[in-house]
Amino acid sequence: MVRGKIDRRLKRIISDLQSFQTILLNQVETSRLQEKIALEENQLLRKQIESMVGRGSSGPQVDPESSSSV
Repeated sequence: MVRGKIDRRLKRIISDLQSFQTILLNQVETSRLQEKIALEENQLLRKQIESMVGRGSSGPQVDPESSSSV
């Protein structure tokens, strides 16, 4: 009888731990995806800044040929 209670408690604990492990693994996966997105965004921003610095620009460039005020 005592052994049966212990077995049930152990099974419950194992089940709870497996659920917790699943939650943690999902959080790790989400964090990795967020990190990947942040790195890609940083790379894009870095390229945009380098492009602006390379042109000696302090803001967005306006193409003079596309300007409607002649």
